[in-house]
Amino acid sequence: MGILQNQKNKMGKSQVSFEFIIIFAVVLFIFAALIGFFPRSIENTGTAKELAKKFSMDIEAKVITASLAKSDFSSKVDLPEKILDQPISLEIFGNPDNIVLIKNKNSGEVLAKAFLPKMDSVVVANPDGTRLKIRKDSLGLVLIKE
Repeated sequence: MGILQNQKNKMGKSQVSFEFIIIFAVVLFIFAALIGFFPRSIENTGTAKELAKKFSMDIEAKVITASLAKSDFSSKVDLPEKILDQPISLEIFGNPDNIVLIKNKNSGEVLAKAFLPKMDSVVVANPDGTRLKIRKDSLGLVLIKE
């Protein structure tokens, strides 16, 4: 009887060890899958911010060029509706802020911003538009969101 009970104890211990190894392997697999997923989403966000920053710098350069122009000046900047599958919106704030924000439409996160020289007028013809018209004429420096 002692030998049979001793053998059952060894079987119970080996079963517990085997179950522990299986649970550990499953947890390790889930952890590895999560680690593999998050860097890609963080990388996409970082790349989207870099692309949005390039667009904001383009807007900033054109507005500065317009503000320094002596004669009539007109330029357009077309932004895509999405950057790396992230829908974006363009917000313009006139005096006293003089700033343009490029935001993620879904999360509201600011992807990029551009500080602009003093503007005489900001016109928002289309709140959902992604085209920005920059104009300087006898009326002054005007930004129009179309």
